[in-house]
Amino acid sequence: MIASGDTQRSNALSTEGLRKHNGCLSALSAAALSTLKPHLTEATLPEGAILWDAKRPATDVYFPISGLISIVLAMPDGECVEVGSVAREAAAGLAFDGEPATLLTRGVVQIGGKFIRIGRT
Repeated sequence: MIASGDTQRSNALSTEGLRKHNGCLSALSAAALSTLKPHLTEATLPEGAILWDAKRPATDVYFPISGLISIVLAMPDGECVEVGSVAREAAAGLAFDGEPATLLTRGVVQIGGKFIRIGRT
């Protein structure tokens, strides 16, 4: 993981709180969320924190609670362009298929705030 911040177990957020504050987490059944909950951590991340970098294996998925993630792509001339943004209705990072994914984009915290994170175990 590239980003650092104030991290703690998500016990501060109840199961209902997790479901209330993020769209992806709210779509999970209570049983599925209970299975994931021990692996979730809450992090307060500042603006500009790099969550993953292009062409490096991504290891975490981030569920924004009060922050915003920009997904940027480096152009051949070195300039970066935002190709997406992720707020509390979604999640960003990698798809868990057993191996860390190497992404072509960079994930950057555009608006600092609270995030729920789950890492590859």
